[in-house]
Amino acid sequence: MATAPKAVPKAPAGKASAQEAPPPPAPKKSGKKTMLIVIVLVLLLAGGGGAAWFFMNQGGDAPAGEGEAGATKATHKKKEPPKAPVFMVVEPFTVNLQPDESGGDRYLQVAFSLQ
Repeated sequence: MATAPKAVPKAPAGKASAQEAPPPPAPKKSGKKTMLIVIVLVLLLAGGGGAAWFFMNQGGDAPAGEGEAGATKATHKKKEPPKAPVFMVVEPFTVNLQPDESGGDRYLQVAFSLQ
């Protein structure tokens, strides 16, 4: 026949119950901090790439107001052809350099032109 379940005796409050109870399990690391770091790094890289693209493409290739509504091609001015570059020739010059341990004289002769 069925018997009643046996009652478990309660431990008295105090030092004895604290010593017998197993320590609570350590909380699992959810990786939220790692995920936050990854997201921040991706945003920084995307921002840096966007800034680089923006500054690299600021050459002024497109005329102002190209995308505006109502702008027609007749209102755009033609670009003038670029002017021929001007070169300035610098006379050749010589510079004495410090001699090294071999005792030989060292010098530098330079001739160039600037655009």
